[in-house]
Amino acid sequence: MQSYTVFRHGNPVRVYAVALLAISLAACGQAFAGTIYVLGSPSGNGNNLTTNFGSIDTATGRYTLISGTINGTGAGATVSNLAWSGSAATFYTFASTGGNTTLRTLTTTGTTVSASVGTTGVTIGGAAFDTSSSILYAYDKTNEDWVSINTGNGAKTIINNNAGAGFGTPIGGRLAYHSGTMFLVSPRGSPNPQQSAFGRMSNPITSNTTSYISIATDSSFQNMVIASDGTNLYGLVAFTTGTAFLYSIDTANGALTKVSDVTPVSGSTLPLQFNGAAFAIVVPEPSTIALAVSGIAVIAAGMRRIGRPMALREASAERGGS
Repeated sequence: MQSYTVFRHGNPVRVYAVALLAISLAACGQAFAGTIYVLGSPSGNGNNLTTNFGSIDTATGRYTLISGTINGTGAGATVSNLAWSGSAATFYTFASTGGNTTLRTLTTTGTTVSASVGTTGVTIGGAAFDTSSSILYAYDKTNEDWVSINTGNGAKTIINNNAGAGFGTPIGGRLAYHSGTMFLVSPRGSPNPQQSAFGRMSNPITSNTTSYISIATDSSFQNMVIASDGTNLYGLVAFTTGTAFLYSIDTANGALTKVSDVTPVSGSTLPLQFNGAAFAIVVPEPSTIALAVSGIAVIAAGMRRIGRPMALREASAERGGS
């Protein structure tokens, strides 16, 4: 007698539904997860007035130039920092011209959507989104303050007015939110002021009592920018010799593991200094998640209706064979 063993071990309807949900949400949340987008200076000088925009494949280390200049309207601005908003699906950057800093938006294709969202008014030395709250945090290099940035008009709000003392001044691209914590690299370490440092801010960063916690000091952090894909924290460093390296960073002790050399694809030229780095991971909207769940529920219900007669046939077949 024929036996339908597919229903013998557990509930396949539930298994299939859960698997489909996991695959759907993973697909929504991991777009571009293997690609680090970077800002770079072709001169090796972060104050150079030409800013390149490109991407690096974390699996191969290959660099692709996307745009030779992203200065856009008001050319002559120094563009630095790259912070990705998953909910808005856009990058935010900061452009400085003659002491005036403006917030700008940028797409993954290198198009400057907005030449100026609004004026921030101070020099920004690093920026990163807290993915859990969608708040853009930044380091006010002018006053050594931690601030939040209004992505609608560029205005800053001070949240910690003495955060800079003790770890030096981060520069463009040296902040990253990873696993709910703000990590940073600084060109000035302690106790040796010539040695760069890697550390984190104590939580919550929204409190004026938040403080810097040193994790490691190493000269390798001197010209490094960092970015998180939600699972791993990466470091990128470029040199005026035309070489560049991709590292993974152990957030517990600051240990660096070289992932690969960064090499350009044909037709692209490596920047001599990175000024910002970020992954473009799309965060599914609540409505998207709800739609996926409801769709899978419908599929599961249909599979359940099909499964009942199959299970009855299996039981009948087993009774007939005994």
